[in-house]
Amino acid sequence: MADIGLRIYDGSDVVAIECDELNGHQLRVRKGDTTYGIPLVATDAGGALAVRIYDGSDIKALQVANFGSTSPSTSPSISISPSVSVSPSISPSISPSISVSPSVSISVSPSLSPSVSPSTSPSISVSPSISSSISPSISVSPSVSQSVSPSISVSISPSTSPSLSVSPSISLSISPSISPSTSPSISISPSVSISPSVSVSPSISVSPSVSPSAPEVYYFNRVDFSYIWGTNPTNMVDGDEDTYAEDNETETQFINRNTCDGTDLGAITKVELRAKFKTGLSTIELTPNFIGGDGTAHDVGQSDTRVWSDWIDITSDTNAPVSWAWSDVVALDCWVIGTFDTHTYECSQVEIRVSYNG
Repeated sequence: MADIGLRIYDGSDVVAIECDELNGHQLRVRKGDTTYGIPLVATDAGGALAVRIYDGSDIKALQVANFGSTSPSTSPSISISPSVSVSPSISPSISPSISVSPSVSISVSPSLSPSVSPSTSPSISVSPSISSSISPSISVSPSVSQSVSPSISVSISPSTSPSLSVSPSISLSISPSISPSTSPSISISPSVSISPSVSVSPSISVSPSVSPSAPEVYYFNRVDFSYIWGTNPTNMVDGDEDTYAEDNETETQFINRNTCDGTDLGAITKVELRAKFKTGLSTIELTPNFIGGDGTAHDVGQSDTRVWSDWIDITSDTNAPVSWAWSDVVALDCWVIGTFDTHTYECSQVEIRVSYNG
């Protein structure tokens, strides 16, 4: 066993790493003209450090040497002290790899297996790939870059979206470059990159989703003969939009039944009226009649040709139901008021459009 100045910080102290003659050790380091082997021991062996290395068949550990003081040495030595700081933003930093000249190329890629939701103490599993270890001398240039992403734990209640837990995964890469060296010093500086790994825990999101359905359209299909226009008054309620009731005097027609059968299709959000008409200079008004009384008179506009008016919103009209039910649609009647001015006015049909959430 030899003390060649190889040191590592284990989180609380600087400790010496045991080195030995080659003796078949796969992990090696060269100091001056001598190549030493670094023994790997079982993870539960006495003096086993937290650094883990996969030797091709088992996960092993570096071992604390039992000689001398483990305090930092004034002689040329290595000190690996990856301290972890947590910042409130995720900013992984990757140090550039150092080129490797022939022979020793050690790539240690520990994967952090975080326990997600929540995770505070990730364990490191190091799986090095080791290619040939023949080299006259080794000088490892220091290149340390260390960045730690924060451990983020987001929990959303009551289970309306996935629970997200982010814990850092640590990727350790030791990339020594090989060049002739006459100095007996060894400096090993790992390039450490910590990036977040995301795990989504399963959760069930239950939220009522109500989407609007296509509106239903009905038409008035009965006339009260106590209030009718002068010519063909039933053409307004026969379901044929190309046959017209008409008048050339100021008259009122009362249409008092529609084709809605009252089936509850969902929550009503809007009720509208429209008419197919022709007025010239005359005018036609639609006044809805609710269970609570007459609503507001709505002018359909003027046209020299037979056209459909725009939809007229009567949902919140005077005397309209505060909260519409389908029975209110069944009970809806309408006054069609024609005011004569020079031209005969016509109306072929009055429709009801009901919007609702199904």
